[in-house]
Amino acid sequence: MNRVLLIVTLAFVWQASARAAQTDFSVSTTKGYVSYTVKADWTVVGTHTELPVTSTAFQIPNPVENGKVDSTKLTVMTFDSEERDSSAFFRKFSQKIRSQAKRAKYKSWEIYSQERKQGTAAYSLLNAYRQFPGAYVMVSVVWPRLPENPKDYDARMEAACHFVLDSVLGGLGPNPKNRGEVNRKPSDEKEDRR
Repeated sequence: MNRVLLIVTLAFVWQASARAAQTDFSVSTTKGYVSYTVKADWTVVGTHTELPVTSTAFQIPNPVENGKVDSTKLTVMTFDSEERDSSAFFRKFSQKIRSQAKRAKYKSWEIYSQERKQGTAAYSLLNAYRQFPGAYVMVSVVWPRLPENPKDYDARMEAACHFVLDSVLGGLGPNPKNRGEVNRKPSDEKEDRR
């Protein structure tokens, strides 16, 4: 029962900022929180909300991708460091990426970049890692190497990654709310439908 209550504590915080055109998200962990900001025009294309590992995937708009299977995505994953299996999964997952990529530093983040193929499509990947109190956080950006991409598309994707990395906060205890934020939990959605 306690585990179910922990899972239900996962909360997304949406706050549209007209001035900055961004959206804030927050994830509750066993003993704390992780929050981050994305651009308002990034579409949520997938979520996994059950602790100890959560993820939210966003599609970053690129007009040259319209009608194509290949698309630009940014994913934020949290790994509850209080859970042994979650920590082990994070270490194994991140070690595999680290062994296949070039390493760089961005502030307190480790970033690994690589080029990969999926079928006939070539992709660029950035994977960033950092530990916060109570959680490991991974931010991944993946984009297709399309000939139609703008010349500065790689730099734009690196900037998108840095934008999210700069926004990530984490800590123990309750998430400090900003004025105007609304916490949403999966259980709230069921109540709203009644």
